[in-house]
Amino acid sequence: MWNRAGAGSICFSMEANYLNLFYAGILYGQYSETGKKLASTGLSVKKLGREFPYLLGKGRGAAGRMLIYYALLPQYSKKARLSGKPVGWKRDTAIKMLERAEQRAAVEWGCREQMMAPELGGTLTRIPLELLAVCLYRQRPFDRLCISLPEDAGEYDLEQALELMTPYLPRMRQVVLAGGESPMAERLETYLYEEFGIILMREAKTPRGLPWVDLREEEDSLGGDIGEAAGGAAGKSGAGSGTGVLGKPGGSFGKGAAGKSGAGSTAGVGGKSGVGADPGGNGNSRRISRMEALKFLDTVVKNGYNTVS
Repeated sequence: MWNRAGAGSICFSMEANYLNLFYAGILYGQYSETGKKLASTGLSVKKLGREFPYLLGKGRGAAGRMLIYYALLPQYSKKARLSGKPVGWKRDTAIKMLERAEQRAAVEWGCREQMMAPELGGTLTRIPLELLAVCLYRQRPFDRLCISLPEDAGEYDLEQALELMTPYLPRMRQVVLAGGESPMAERLETYLYEEFGIILMREAKTPRGLPWVDLREEEDSLGGDIGEAAGGAAGKSGAGSGTGVLGKPGGSFGKGAAGKSGAGSTAGVGGKSGVGADPGGNGNSRRISRMEALKFLDTVVKNGYNTVS
């Protein structure tokens, strides 16, 4: 798997695993040009023109490539004839369009992993480990790595950490465990030393400049019911028009830095996270977490859409 002739380069064999992922997002500040016709024909499902390599797990099965399919819902369904003000989608109409797009992606393109933007009801728990592996692969080359585990980490959390780390460990000089102590820390320490001769370092703060795999639980308050995400209690019950994408514009929807201006690539995705900061307050732009993976996915999809549009 490793190309030892190159400086940190990796060869992918023809046997690389392929994962098809579908993502439904929002086009902020955009109107549907076809209005009711879009509601009947459904959202277009498109494919990004590039593949995203990753390494995950052990042995020859570690090499993989991710193919990303997506559908983007315009924030508004139309402009009012008289006032010219934007009109949001009816909740039921938007839900039907999103569900049809998901079904098409699953049936026609085999997308077994499907995600929605948090504003549409997506949750961080739906983010596949392969997407974090893509983000880690993009940090190459590196021979030092930092990792943070949940304080109540169990077997599952440790297994995820090892799935992400193991393909890189044969060339790793140092692994740092940052943040609070974890029940799985001793297990990780034993595995690294016995299998690779690596002594696990422990730090309260994340060392600057290192790729940082942060598997701590993030505050997953952005997801939930589609109607609730867009329209609050009214949207959830089906009564009233709701706010934001699935109801009338305004309200509390999309008031994050990106959502407020309509120009950001991850509107509503960059909200506060309970553990969004570096342990000890040390900023790290090489952080790999579920939230950062979601931001990356939203960005590459929006960039791909703008390139072909």
